[in-house]
Amino acid sequence: MEEKVTKYSTGICQFCGQSIALADEHDTKEEANKVATLACKCEEGKPFRRMVEEKATIREIFGRDDPNAQALICTLTDAVREGYIEGATLKLRDGVTAKIKPKDAYVSVSRAEKREHQKAL
Repeated sequence: MEEKVTKYSTGICQFCGQSIALADEHDTKEEANKVATLACKCEEGKPFRRMVEEKATIREIFGRDDPNAQALICTLTDAVREGYIEGATLKLRDGVTAKIKPKDAYVSVSRAEKREHQKAL
């Protein structure tokens, strides 16, 4: 006898409780709810969605750097968002600098690389 596998094509926003039809099916109710929460446009969930977007940006621009440095950048981003600090500059190895500062309703995270090339004559 074949076992029936349940797939979820709707999810519920964890902030406003709205049911949202999803483009793809998901294996668990929790995953469907997470996707629905990220897709929802409610005001209550905006800070959460911004935080998720910030973390994705950090993974994107610092993905090839040390995972511990990425975690520190995420922690500093949280501290700026919560108002504990006004901003931060973190110097990583290989001439990489991370700058974190508030900008409008978001936290801006940027990466700068300094490379020097020298040739002895």
